[in-house]
Amino acid sequence: MTSDDKREKDEIEAHHLLVQLSELNDQLRRETDKGNLALLNKIRGDIKEINAELKKFEYLNIDLEKYQEKLTPSIKTLRENATLPIQHTPCTSRISNHSTPRITVEQIEKVVDSFIEDFRLELEETEAKEIEKSNIKEKLQETLVKYEQTQVEPEIEDGFFGKCYNKFLDFINVKREQNSTLFETVIQEPDAPQRSNLAFHFDTPDEDEDQDMAARRGPSFKDILQLVLNFSGRDKEEANKFIKGCRLADELLEQNQKADFLKFIKVKLSGVALECINPTALASIAALTEFVEKNFGTRKLFFECYGDLSKLKQGKNEGVLTFFSRLKDLQREIEAAARRENKHNAAFEASLLADLLTAFKRGLRWEIKSQLTANNLEEARDEAARIEREDGFDTDIDAISSYKSRKACCTICDSREHSTIDCDPLASLHKSKTDKCSYCHSPDHYLTNCMKFTVDTKEKESCSHCGSTEHHVNNCMKFAQRDKESVKKEKEPEVITINHISAPICSVCSNKGHTASACNEFLSIMRNLINNSNNNNNDDCNNEFEINAINLASSITCGYCARKGHPASTCNDLLNAMRGFASKNNQTNNYNNRGSTNGNGYNNNNYKGGNSNRGYNNNRNGYNNYDRNNNPGNN
Repeated sequence: MTSDDKREKDEIEAHHLLVQLSELNDQLRRETDKGNLALLNKIRGDIKEINAELKKFEYLNIDLEKYQEKLTPSIKTLRENATLPIQHTPCTSRISNHSTPRITVEQIEKVVDSFIEDFRLELEETEAKEIEKSNIKEKLQETLVKYEQTQVEPEIEDGFFGKCYNKFLDFINVKREQNSTLFETVIQEPDAPQRSNLAFHFDTPDEDEDQDMAARRGPSFKDILQLVLNFSGRDKEEANKFIKGCRLADELLEQNQKADFLKFIKVKLSGVALECINPTALASIAALTEFVEKNFGTRKLFFECYGDLSKLKQGKNEGVLTFFSRLKDLQREIEAAARRENKHNAAFEASLLADLLTAFKRGLRWEIKSQLTANNLEEARDEAARIEREDGFDTDIDAISSYKSRKACCTICDSREHSTIDCDPLASLHKSKTDKCSYCHSPDHYLTNCMKFTVDTKEKESCSHCGSTEHHVNNCMKFAQRDKESVKKEKEPEVITINHISAPICSVCSNKGHTASACNEFLSIMRNLINNSNNNNNDDCNNEFEINAINLASSITCGYCARKGHPASTCNDLLNAMRGFASKNNQTNNYNNRGSTNGNGYNNNNYKGGNSNRGYNNNRNGYNNYDRNNNPGNN
């Protein structure tokens, strides 16, 4: 074997040894953080054996340029650091072109002192005293000096010193990463004498080297699986994050890892998402993301879109056309969801149009939808817009609603919860004395002193039945004899006569021109009773007030039957007369229509020798024409 062949063989063998040394170096760095002393000693022993074998290849440092093409990056490192012994060459996979920090013998004492000072802070009081007893400082200095001189890895036994030595190695690595000034950076020239450095386990790869190694190795399968977040199918934002994680994993995973990823992905699913998932969706990552996006993503499901149709309402200040535009947007969304779920057909379109019309009418404001008559969606839109434009519901909606909600005001207590006739006199006792006039709403006087009320309600007294000014309705002879009229002939329909009252009759004072709620006498009595009760607040006065109120109610006279104790609004005789008129009205009209009719459509026939102008009495005020000539034929 020639010298060249032997040299080439030694280069290959040295290359393999350097690779093993690099692996052991990386393993040593990882295990140093864990603090397993037994494993660390084993690794250091293997490193010593490799260093011993590499010593026989030191001659390779001579004339390495000749074999540059054949050298691996680790051997090139030997060339560029030719001044260093092979066993101390930085074991990296790339060319090292930066200066390496070294601890010289002169620096050892300074570094150890700094370590002992920091290490004391981490120890308890008993352990700190142990440092002094065991002479840790002297032992560390002795060990490091011996290593620098012999370049042989020291054998460290388990115990307190072994713990301190491992802490010292960590201290060296941290200080080097922080570029501490404790260490001296020495750049040696090729011709400079060799200087030994600290053990190779003090050499740590720089940040660029770690990034290069991570880039070559790439993220692990566990790291990629952690990119995908858990998904329950309840939240659309959660679905978007799940889809994003799956797509990122699809880019990072190797082709042979994707099948395992789809098996593990079920662990990330729960709830509705796990129930809805099917084997087809797990065929590939692309199929999984498509399934999740279709059913749980930003797009709504069909039943969700259709549910929104029933919730559609016109806003308070929203016009009809704007509301219709929102309805059309929802229609397009429903149709898109139906196409995605294969539910879109002719029957679906017809049903959707009917539902849209119903939703449009139901969602409109009541002032508009109460007038709609169209049965087509487009026609309903045009009609609703016309109603809104003509009636001004878009601007006067608040005023209309306020007017509709108004109630009649009681003239006694000014309450809008009941009318004057339904007012409880006892409840008005607690009313404030600062109320304004209930008629003209002036804060300066009460209703009893209101001149406007007196002028408006004053009218000449007259009979509410015959119009005479000489008597009241309760003394009217014609009113008392209204049931004693002549009986009609057989087969002739009975003509019912209703006396139309032109002016109201008060049921309290029997005067014409006002009702009991506006009766000045009634209001004066009530005010006096309330004032007397307020001034004399005792049980006797209250009992007297209740008795007077009951007597007042019993003195009310009905304006129809002239009986006392009830008003005309609750008179049974008046109600029976109205029912009889309604039941016999058709028979009367059929009989009158036998003859000719005038322009007003009423019968002009004369019977019983008298004239019937319209089939009922026809004077100006709506009362019976009194027959001064005693002609029984005139009505």
